[in-house]
Amino acid sequence: MNYTFENLPVYREGEEGEEILYTASVEEAVKDSIYGTYISMANGQEEEVVRYTASYMDANGNTTANLADSAKAYVKLTHSTDQGTVYLYASWHDDQNRDGKRPSSIQVDLYKQIDGVKTFVKTYTVTAGKDNSWTYKITNLPLSEGGKQITYLADVSDDFRNNLKDTYGYTVSMEGSNVHLYYTPSVGYVTGHINWNDNNNNDNIRPDKVVGELYANGKATGQTLEFNKSNDWTQTWQDVASYYNNKGATGTPVVYTIKVTTRMVTK
Repeated sequence: MNYTFENLPVYREGEEGEEILYTASVEEAVKDSIYGTYISMANGQEEEVVRYTASYMDANGNTTANLADSAKAYVKLTHSTDQGTVYLYASWHDDQNRDGKRPSSIQVDLYKQIDGVKTFVKTYTVTAGKDNSWTYKITNLPLSEGGKQITYLADVSDDFRNNLKDTYGYTVSMEGSNVHLYYTPSVGYVTGHINWNDNNNNDNIRPDKVVGELYANGKATGQTLEFNKSNDWTQTWQDVASYYNNKGATGTPVVYTIKVTTRMVTK
């Protein structure tokens, strides 16, 4: 945008032969119409965006942001394209990775949507941070294109979903830019048998029944079963965890033992 100032004096009044050096600056006609900031929305998040910044030209023809250095009738107003931020998250549902099956990274695809048309932008690799939070911050994303608002969407490709399922046993669901990953930890069973070493109950003091409590890695689970003659002094605990997270060592097998008591444990 150009504007020409006409019929300006060439020489200073009362100063014979001294030419006048003209420079230009821009002032706001309406408050906040040029400078300052405004709030733009990026996927529901407020972003503060600078309206315009002014630059000038010094005596050597170089651009400067300092009006005091301006030596020519030149002003450039710059507005950077609105920039937005998108956060990608991974939420794990695998009992703290007790089986040790969690992959070291996941692939998340970013799309932009304009007037309902979705276009692929880029694939990002999300990994665990120092605090074990799976977050990826994408910055400097334009919020508009051709005067139309851009909405950003995240998804996981079918190929990567299949890889997660076939290789690691995880399924995926999306909640905005949050990737939920589900894994059902493996379970097994523990069978216990009471062996009597009493010369076939020679003294006739064997009880009619005893109670066995299941212990996992030396700690009581509170799970009790009754052993008696009718079940051949044998019982089985079903659906018990096969592995546990041993201070970060995931996939550690659980060691089960049985303690015999005379009464049932109640919770």
